[in-house]
Amino acid sequence: MTSFFIFLIIFFLEGAALVDRQIIFFLYSLVPALYYLEKQFKKETIFIPLWFFLSYFLFFLLSFLSFHYSVDKINTIDYLFFYLSAFFIFILGFNEKEKIKKIFKKIIIFLSLSSCFFSLLPSYFNLSNYFNLTPYQLIFPFYPNHNHLGDFLGLTMIYLLFDFLKEKKIKDLICLFIFFPFFLFSFSRSAYIDFLIIIFFIILNKRKFNQLPKKIVFNLLIIIFVFFLLTQKEIYQFKPISYFLPFVQEKLHFQPRSVFFRQTRIF
Repeated sequence: MTSFFIFLIIFFLEGAALVDRQIIFFLYSLVPALYYLEKQFKKETIFIPLWFFLSYFLFFLLSFLSFHYSVDKINTIDYLFFYLSAFFIFILGFNEKEKIKKIFKKIIIFLSLSSCFFSLLPSYFNLSNYFNLTPYQLIFPFYPNHNHLGDFLGLTMIYLLFDFLKEKKIKDLICLFIFFPFFLFSFSRSAYIDFLIIIFFIILNKRKFNQLPKKIVFNLLIIIFVFFLLTQKEIYQFKPISYFLPFVQEKLHFQPRSVFFRQTRIF
């Protein structure tokens, strides 16, 4: 599991834009070697599913064909090594899945809390002095793309909501409401759609909710659906949202995507 935690650290460094992406590529490539050494030290075997190996082998055959016709072979070979590392990282997760399941919820909550905290930093620091802002990081919306923070928090919120509906633990609901404002004000329409669709199917497959969870679920869905409809520049024309969103924009540096796209600067 040591290799898995190292992978999580690298993932967070990339998501938080703390390390240059080329360095991140190199660090990811080290994870499989570290995992192999870890298993050798413990004298444990590594199991590779045949179906997955054959599927990935076919993928690499097609990738090398793409490499042959690529106009930027250096960039292509970088990504090939990255995908190869991803294959072995999957093998790590597959072999350690029972251990990972026990701590997965704590991991995504911790990463989500850290991401939310980092997302508040633009109010206090000039990000260009401390972060490598790229479209691949998860936290800051300072690039001509949508905010990936919403996509990541959507995963955590779906997990928490499902557990709450299943086990009725109030701490899951508290965590859900902590992340909810950050999720909404990421203005990520893809995150809204993902959340709405997945929760819709959860409701179809689990209809026996008591009255309280049902109200909570449908209120969340309505709020997210409204934000999905209004995440355009015209959002400021609606009352009372028109009074509230400028405050959010000023204090948290969150903006609807179409507005932010025009104002974006690449640092």
